[in-house]
Formats: sequence, C-alpha cells, structure tokens
Amino acid sequence: MLKPQENIRYLPFAYKFMILNLFLVLLAVMTIGYYAYFSSIQSKTDYAKVNISRSLEQIRENATNQFADMGRISEQLFNDVNLQQILQTSETGYAIHQLSFNNLFPRLQTVVQMPINNMSVSLYIRNKRFNEIYQTLGDPVAFGRSFSIYYLTRINQADWFKSIEQSHKFENVWEQVDNDDIFGNLSLVRQMIYFDTSEPIGLLRITAKMDKLFSSVHSFTVSEGTTLLVVKGEQGRVIYSNLKDRIGTDYRQEDDPHFLYFQEELDKTGLRLIAIVPKDPLMKEAKRVRNVTLIICFVSFILIAFAVWLLSRHYSRRVQKIVSSLSHFQEGDFHKRAYFTGKDEFARIAMAFNRMADEIERLIKEVYISGIRKKETELEMLQSQISPHFLYNTLSTMKSLATFGDTDKLVKMIVGLAKFYRLTLNDGKTMIRLENELAQVRTYLDIQSVKYVDRLRVTYDVEESVLSYYTVKLILQPFVENVTKHALFEDTINIRITAREHKGTIVLSVIDDGVGMKQEKADELLKPQAVNGGGYGIRNVDERIKLHFGKGYGVTICSGPGIGTAVRITIPKQGVI
Repeated sequence: MLKPQENIRYLPFAYKFMILNLFLVLLAVMTIGYYAYFSSIQSKTDYAKVNISRSLEQIRENATNQFADMGRISEQLFNDVNLQQILQTSETGYAIHQLSFNNLFPRLQTVVQMPINNMSVSLYIRNKRFNEIYQTLGDPVAFGRSFSIYYLTRINQADWFKSIEQSHKFENVWEQVDNDDIFGNLSLVRQMIYFDTSEPIGLLRITAKMDKLFSSVHSFTVSEGTTLLVVKGEQGRVIYSNLKDRIGTDYRQEDDPHFLYFQEELDKTGLRLIAIVPKDPLMKEAKRVRNVTLIICFVSFILIAFAVWLLSRHYSRRVQKIVSSLSHFQEGDFHKRAYFTGKDEFARIAMAFNRMADEIERLIKEVYISGIRKKETELEMLQSQISPHFLYNTLSTMKSLATFGDTDKLVKMIVGLAKFYRLTLNDGKTMIRLENELAQVRTYLDIQSVKYVDRLRVTYDVEESVLSYYTVKLILQPFVENVTKHALFEDTINIRITAREHKGTIVLSVIDDGVGMKQEKADELLKPQAVNGGGYGIRNVDERIKLHFGKGYGVTICSGPGIGTAVRITIPKQGVI
C-alpha cells in the first residue's frame, strides 16, 4: 500500500484557518478604526467651522450696527440743507455768534447723542467766520460724546485728506486718519458740499473707539491660540486684533495647513474680519477618540484572535481526527473510525466516512477475501474431481491400446493428453483466450473420440472474430464432459459447439441431442443449493463468470426429455489483442 509522504512540508489547516480569519479581523478592525478616527476629525472640524463662522458672523453683525450709527449721523449731517446754509453764511460779529449757538451747536449736540457708544463729531470748515471749538487736539473721543469745529486748513496738507479730495467722491470712507492709530480710533470721513452749487464746504469726521466698535472680538475664544484680525483692504494693514502685537502689521494671505482661515466682509467699509484658528486644539478631542479607538481595536483584536484560535483549534482537531482515520485506512487498518457529537458538517463527514469504511471493509472481506478464496477453492475442487477421473480413464484406454498394439491411436491420445493439460493449466493464469479455450475442448473431445470410437459426432461453428477475446478458463469442458457422462445412451450423439458475437457480447453454446432432462431439473442445476448436490461443475462455471464479469453474464440451460440439451454461455467482449 502507498504510505503518506510524511517528509513533505505543508501548512496545517488550523494555521490556514487562523491566519485567514486573523487577516479578515485585522482588516475589519483597521477599517473601523480608520473610519472612526477620520470621521471624528471631520466631524470635529465641521463643527468647529460652523461655530467659528457663526461667531464671526455675530461679530460682523455687532460691528455693522456700530457702523450703522456712524452712517446715520453722517447721512443726517450731509443731507441737512440748513446746516449747509449755515456753513455758507457771510454773517460776522454777533450775528455769527448767534447763528452758532442757536443753530449750529444744537444740531451737532443732537447727533452726538444719537449713537449707543461714545462718538466724536468733528467739522472741518472752509468758512473762517466761525470760531474753532475743540477741547483738545489729541484724542477726539477722550471726552466722550462731543463735537468740535476746526478750520480746514489744519488738514488740507494731510495725505489722507488729499486722497479723499482728489477722488471727487462724497461717500463715507472709514479710515484711521490723523492720530487715530495712536489712540485706537476709527473715523468715518466725508466731504460736505453745498447742494445748490455742489461746491465743497468742508469735511465731516465721526470718530469712535475701535474697542467699542469691535467689542465682541475679545469674546471670540474658539480655542487657545485663535487670532482675530480687522484688516483694511484686500492685502492691507491690520487695524485691530485680539492680539496687540498684530495691530499695525501688514497682512498677507496665509495658507498654513496647521490653521483654519475664515473671513467676513464688513459691508461698505472696506474692512474684513479674519479669524485664524489653530487645528491642534481642535484635534485634542479627535486625538482622544483616536487613542480610545486604538485601544478598543487592539483589545477587540486580541479577544477575537483568541476566539479564532480556540475555534480553529476546535475544528483543527476534528480535521486531524478525520485525517488520522484516513491515514490508518490507507495503511490497511480498516477498523479505525471517526466519531463526532452534534449534527454539523464534520459529524456528517464522519458518518459518511464510517459508512464508507464499513462498506469497503465488508466488500474486502466478502468479495476479495471470502468470495475469491471460495471460488478458487471450488475451482480447485472441480479440477481435483475432473482431472483424476479423466486421467484414469484416459490412461486405462491408453493401456488397452498398448496391449492391442494400436500405436497410432496411442500416440494420438498421448499427444492429445499433453496438449489438454497444457491448455488446462494455462501457466497458472485464470484468463485464457477463446482460441485456446476452444482448442482445449477440441483436444478433450479428440481424446474421448478414441475411447468412444464413432459414437461422438462433433461439429464446430465459430466466428473468427471472437478468437482473440479473453474469458475465464474451463467454461466449456464441464458441459462437454456432462454430455459424455449423462446424455450418451444411444449408439451415437451429436454435439454442436458454437461461438458468435451477439449485441456487444460473445455467446458460446454446447448443444446435444442426448436424453435431455426436465426444464425444472435444468434450472435446479444453477441454484446455489442443488438437489442431491448435483451440477457442481455447472454452478461453478456460472458463478465464476458472474464473479469476473458481473451478474449480467453467465449460463442458461434449456432442455427437455428425449430432445436434448442446449447450454448458452454469455461473456463480454474483453481484451482484444
């Protein structure tokens, strides 16, 4: 028997199963962890962006309201026709004094009381008939809500004034003029004109503290390190910030991946609110989630890996048990069986293996051992019965021929006897060519014809095409012997032997016109338990044919008293040479 090649290295099923499952588990854990971490970062970032945008919008709204107060004052004074006429007056002396106290000053006092926060209103006029009124030339908002009147000549050489004057525009302009940058102020400046002639009559300046205008900037605390800037122009100067060291610096558009950038435009002011938020503080929560996720993933992987190991070990033992049973079976130990509890696939495999082993063991015992040994014993018994009886009779006949000096017949019988036993023994082989099987029968009948002289009349009808096929030996001689022993009661008997192909098989026939028998008795001869033990050789031929070729082949007998007997032997076409 073939033995398993134990030296061949291979990866056991348990390791394959465990590695595959660990890979899948690791892939799943990594995917979940990756998704959880980056989802957390994205969620935190999106949440921070929404909050920052809302806070920035709120700051913009608050600042817009402050600018709106300044804008309303500007519109009221700019559109005040009476104020224009007052500033264009040509009165002098007491009249101009009365005009100032009764008309000009009340108007200015009224508008400075309008806004919520303290603001200063300054008029720079061309008409020098009015007296200048101011409390200080320093910070105009130092005294709270106040108004001042200056001559235009104080600023007509300033660069910021020349820029406004040369633009020929009369809209509001928000700038840090004069000394606003020193005192932290922001001014709205606007040219005043006389509607009747469109001639400039002066300049209006409304000044407020930037701490008041952008009071909500300092409440913008999204995270540590957040910077909020108020920038003049697209790439301008920082005029206000929650970080004082950034005030007065030039701002350039930044693109640092470690920061988030947000901006809001302050309508009609030329100012922008810019928020710069570092990502690291925002990512603290995400990092915590990442660390927790990694810990959970690691613990989950360890637990699942342990469970996979137990599971693979459990199934590996079952597989090893089946493999061990198969190895014993391969080595010839047919008693080994595999048993599993439960109703899973392994239990079903074990049941199927056990049934297969039982069946193979039964077949080996019954067919290959008991059956073949039994048939060989029966064949040996048959040969022991046939050969001595036939040999004794032949030798007796040869003795008689020698006594009477009939040497020709004696030589013929000696040659025939030698040929008969050579063909019968067939070098110890069970299978024989039909050509030799027919020659063995012919030799047997030639020997018997010497004994029976002219009483045996034999004819042969054999197709040449069947001679090269194989059959089990000694399937014709027992039937021919029965003819000479049991059917020969008359002076002569005719024996006809045929061999033909028929529907993919070979049919051999032995036909005689002897005494015959009842069909019931002929049928009994082929039964395993024949009456009085008769028909042993006939049954032996039938069983050996069925054993070698299958139950579809074998012997059939047709007979009748006084008619004769016809034996039909059917075998497959096998082994063409």
